[in-house]
Amino acid sequence: MARRLMQCTLSVSQRNNKTIFQLAQDCWRPRNNHARCMQTGSICMQYRPIAAEPLNAPSASQRIVLFEKFKEQNRCEESIDASEISIHCVGERKLNDEADTPVFATGNAFVTTPREVFRTSGGMSKKLEKRMAVALIDGVTLWDMDRPLQRDCKVELIAASDLDSAALLKVLAHSVSHILGCALEVMYPTIQLTNGPGLSDGRFYYEGYLPEDGEGAKVVLDATKLEELHDVVQGIIRRNYRFERLEVSEAQAREVFANNPFKQKYISGALEHQRSAVSEGATPPYHFPTNDSSRENMLTLYRCGPFVDLCRGPHVQSTGLVGALELLTVTSHAHGTDSSPNDGVIVHAEPIGPQGALTMHRVSGVAFPTKQAMKMWRELQQEIAKRNHRRIGQEQELFMIHPCSPGSPFFLPHGFRIVNTLREFLRREHLRKDGYDEVMTPTVFTRALWQQSGHWDHYAEDMFFVSDDGHTMRSDNAVLDTGLKPMNCPAHCLIFKSKQRSHRDLPVRIADFSALFRNESSGALSGLTRVRQFHQDDGHVFCTPEQIYDEVRKILSFIHKSYSSFGFTYTLNLSTRPDKSMGTDASWHHAEQCLQDALNATGMPWDIDEGNGAFYGPKIDITLKDALGRDHQTATIQLDFQLPERFDLEYDGADGVAERPVIVHRAILGSLERFFAILCEHTAGFWPLWISPRQVAVCPVSSAHADAACAVHEQLLEAGYFSSLEDASESLGKRLRQLRPLRYNYTIVIGDEEVASNTVAVKARDGHEASYTISMEDFLDQLHKERNPF
Repeated sequence: MARRLMQCTLSVSQRNNKTIFQLAQDCWRPRNNHARCMQTGSICMQYRPIAAEPLNAPSASQRIVLFEKFKEQNRCEESIDASEISIHCVGERKLNDEADTPVFATGNAFVTTPREVFRTSGGMSKKLEKRMAVALIDGVTLWDMDRPLQRDCKVELIAASDLDSAALLKVLAHSVSHILGCALEVMYPTIQLTNGPGLSDGRFYYEGYLPEDGEGAKVVLDATKLEELHDVVQGIIRRNYRFERLEVSEAQAREVFANNPFKQKYISGALEHQRSAVSEGATPPYHFPTNDSSRENMLTLYRCGPFVDLCRGPHVQSTGLVGALELLTVTSHAHGTDSSPNDGVIVHAEPIGPQGALTMHRVSGVAFPTKQAMKMWRELQQEIAKRNHRRIGQEQELFMIHPCSPGSPFFLPHGFRIVNTLREFLRREHLRKDGYDEVMTPTVFTRALWQQSGHWDHYAEDMFFVSDDGHTMRSDNAVLDTGLKPMNCPAHCLIFKSKQRSHRDLPVRIADFSALFRNESSGALSGLTRVRQFHQDDGHVFCTPEQIYDEVRKILSFIHKSYSSFGFTYTLNLSTRPDKSMGTDASWHHAEQCLQDALNATGMPWDIDEGNGAFYGPKIDITLKDALGRDHQTATIQLDFQLPERFDLEYDGADGVAERPVIVHRAILGSLERFFAILCEHTAGFWPLWISPRQVAVCPVSSAHADAACAVHEQLLEAGYFSSLEDASESLGKRLRQLRPLRYNYTIVIGDEEVASNTVAVKARDGHEASYTISMEDFLDQLHKERNPF
C-alpha cells in the first residue's frame, strides 16, 4: 500500500528542521531490528503500520506552522524597554528542604528566563542543566525553565529526580499527558483531542473523539492498542523534545484550533474563567502577578515536538526527563457526562451536539521521574488491590451493588452491622453527650424549597426529580416540581422556623441520618466511594455569633476522638473569605477569629487557605490519612450566613429585638458509605473488635462437642457479641481454612480437653502465637475491655 509523503514542511526551529512526517517517523520505532521503508509503505509483518497521514493536515501540521508564525511575531513585537529586575538564585533542592545561600543577579522583566539566570550567575554546567525539570518562584509558584521572569523574585531549580511532592509530580504527569496527546495524533490522525490533565499522584489522561473513517467504519481505540500506543510514547520521550511556551490572543488560539470544536469551547470557557477571576480581583491563571494590562485575555499554547496544545502549564523542560510511565486503561463515555478532574485551565465546556451523541475515548496512565518511584508505585498498587473495599466486601459478604439500582448499595447483614455500629458510636459519644436532637426528615420536597435555598439555581443538574404526572406532583390543584433531597440543611431550616425561638433556646442542634440522593453520572460511580444514594452523619447547629467558638471547639474535639479511635491521622485547614461573599466585614472577621481560636485550642498544627472559603461563610476542612498514606477529605465544619437570610430565620435576642442565627454545618464521618469504604481499606478488612461484624467463631472439633459449643455460642450472644456457631460435619482443618478470609477476631475450638476442663481454646486473628486456653468468664472480660476503647 503506497504511502503519501506530506507536502507541508515546517519552519526551521533551533532543534528541528523536519516535516511532520519525519517527526512521526522518529516516534515510531520498529521492533526486532527488521528494516522498514516508511516512504514506500513496505512493512514487515512484525512492524506496525501508521496511517496514510501521520499527523492530519491541516490540523496538526498547520498548528505547528501557526505556532512558529506567532512565535516569530511575538519576538518582533517584544519591547526593548524591559525594566531591570533583581533575582535571588538558589541552588537545586527539593521542596521544603533548606535552601542554599542565595546568589543575587539582575535581569530584565519579560526577557530573562530561569535557565539564563543560572547559566550566567549560578555557574550551572550543561550536565546539571539537563537534569533540571522546572523552576520554583518565591517558594510557591512552579515556572517553566524558559519562561521569562516578570518581576523581582527568588528562583530555584528543581531536578527531575526530586519531583516527589504532589505539586511537582502533577507537573511531570501533565507533561506526559501532552506526550500521550502527541502519540494519539500520530496513531489516529483524525482524532479530535479534548482534555489532557496531569494529577497530583502521577496519573494522567488524554481523551478525544474519534470520528468514523472515510468509509464510515469505526476506528478502534481500546485496550488492545495500549502496547502499540506505549511504543509511540516512548519514541517521543527518546526524542527529548523541549516544551515551548507561547502566549497568544483569542483570535490566534482559535485559528490554531480551527478544526477542533472541543478546543473552541475550551477557549471560550478559559477566557470566561479568566475574566471572572480578574473581575473578582484575582490574578488570571495564565500569568504571574503583574501590572502589565496588555497581557490580559491572553491564552497560552505549548509545543512539544510535532504537538501543539492549549495549556496553562508549567511543564518539565523536555520529554527526556520522564523516567518511567505506564499506560493503564482505555475507557469510553458519552461527551458531557464525565465528571473527572481537569487541569484547571480547561474549565467545563458545554457538550457539543446532543447529550451522549458523541463517544469520547480516554487513555489513562501514570508517570514518575525515576524507575524506582515506578517500582514503589506498583508495589503500592498491589497492596491497594488487596485492600480494595469492593473485593473485601464480596469476600466478607458486606454489601452488593446491582444493575437494577446503579449507584445505590445494598448493605448485607454483616455490612449493615458495621453501619449500625458507626451510627450508634456517633449517637452515644457525640449526639447525646453534646446535646443534639436526632430527627428524620422527608425525602421529597417541592421546587419552592429548592428555589428558596438556592439549590434550584446552582445544584439542579445534580438532583433527581420525581416523575409523577409528567415530572410533577399535584397539591391543591397546583402543579409543583419536586426533587429528592441532595442535602438536609433546607429541611433543618424549616424545623428551626417551625416555632418561635428565644436566645435562651440557642444553640439548637439537629442531627439527621436520612438518605440523600445525588445524580452522579454513570461513569463517575465507584463502589461505595461515589454513589447516588448515601447516608451522611449530617448535623446543623443554629447558634448566636457568641456561641460559634464553643460549638466548633466541641465538634473538633469529637473529630479528634473519633478519628483516633479508628487509627487515622488527619490535618486541619481553614478557608477564609473569598472575593465574592455575603455578610458584613464584622461578621466575617468574628467568624474567622472564632474558627482560628477553636483550631488553636486543639493544640494541633493547621494551615490557612486564604480566600477559598464558601461565599456564605468560612470553613474548616479535615483531611484524614489512611494506612497507605492516601488523603481523604471527610469531616467539614462550615459557617453559614446565607441560609438564615434565605429562610428568614430569627430568634428573640436578649433585648427583645429579632436577630439572625448563624448555622454551623458539620459532618464528622461524612458519607457513611464512603467512610465505610475508607475504613475497610484502612484496616484491610481486619475490623477492630468493637466494630467487627464477625467477632467470634465457635468450632466444635466433632459432633460430640456440639452441645458444649452451642452453650458457649449462646453465652456470647447473650453478652452482645456477634458469634457464629460452625457446623461439625466437615473436618476442623477445612472449617478453619474457610473461616480465614472472613477474618473473625477470635476463633474458639472446643474438644475433649475443653469440655473436661470447662474452658475454651482461643486463637486470635492477629496473633502469631499458638492458641491459648482460658475460662469463658475470663474470655468475656477480655472481650469487654477490647470492645470498649472509649
